[in-house]
Amino acid sequence: MSSVSAGQSDRLWGRGVQAAEGPVIVLLLFAVAFFLPDSGDGHRLHASLHIFLLAGGAFAALFSALFWMLIRNEDEEGSDHRFILLASALLGMGILDGLDGFYRGYAVFSFPPPHLHVPALFIGGVTLALTGLPTGMLSRGLLKFLPWLIGCICLVVGILLLFFFGTVPAQEMSSSLRSIARPLAFVGGIGFFVAWLVFLRTRQGDASGENRLPANGSFLFALASFLSLFSSGWDLLWWFRHLLLFFAYLLCSFFLLSFCRDEVKKLRGNREELETTKKKLADILAHSPALIALKDAGGRFVLTNRRFEKYFGLEQKDIIGRAEEDILDIPPRAQHNEAEEEYEETLCINKEKRVLSTSRFPLTDFGQENCGGGYIRIFHQ
Repeated sequence: MSSVSAGQSDRLWGRGVQAAEGPVIVLLLFAVAFFLPDSGDGHRLHASLHIFLLAGGAFAALFSALFWMLIRNEDEEGSDHRFILLASALLGMGILDGLDGFYRGYAVFSFPPPHLHVPALFIGGVTLALTGLPTGMLSRGLLKFLPWLIGCICLVVGILLLFFFGTVPAQEMSSSLRSIARPLAFVGGIGFFVAWLVFLRTRQGDASGENRLPANGSFLFALASFLSLFSSGWDLLWWFRHLLLFFAYLLCSFFLLSFCRDEVKKLRGNREELETTKKKLADILAHSPALIALKDAGGRFVLTNRRFEKYFGLEQKDIIGRAEEDILDIPPRAQHNEAEEEYEETLCINKEKRVLSTSRFPLTDFGQENCGGGYIRIFHQ
């Protein structure tokens, strides 16, 4: 009973620590933001810090999303659609916030640069809210192209808004624009809140604890979206919101990169397993008493074993790449028939007739397309 009680106590303690992670992160970031409100001569320093937070978060999001999209196996069955939606949200938000930082860092325009914070939060929140849908409701074809689709949309929107900057919602602008920005930020916040609940529910059954990263990241994104309703330029809440966004980007990006790390480990393990299997098959071929040969679709040899070369008195360099009828005296039936079958045949080997049991079989590639054939011949004693 004591061991059970101890186990229950450990689980309760673990859940308590996990539940406290989000509030602790928020309090720490708020403490940092308390020292950042701009005043007087510090404007240049704080403006640079603002651009760093924008560009740093955007770079982390773009790098992790693109790296994950390149390394993931699109044909893998049962892949979690939440990963795809998270990568899509990070890609879209990273593009918009990255453009925002670029526009502000390179003040080459004669007009104020567009504010892309709220559109980024809106797109990210709506995208991540889809994690609450059952997997079957999202088609496999849509999920396959969703990250690229959202990325292209955000890139086009971010560039076009340069020419319509007066219509871009931002909380620092006029009251008419704030009336547009606030609903967008609120909808984005609700979407992130839904995603937080989804990841939080999944996290309870996650032994590895990896789901705590997207759960906490979604929570910080949601809080930053809701703070957009109240903050104004360079005040405490404004800095707090930017720190929340920056740290949320880091958490979600680290989650995707950890997934990529696991995929790389899996690929490395598969490669080692493949090399081991190839070595075993090579040993079997080398020591098999049967004559074994594989040919491509054109009937040319691509592989033979040691016994094959010995009995026909040929070296491998004289066999590979040549057709069977060019080097062996065999009946026409055995030359071209690559269907799966078994039969007996008589071959003249070293001027001596030998009876062999032959098993022929087709070869298929990864796509189950025919790419040649092979045979195994066993001598009758």
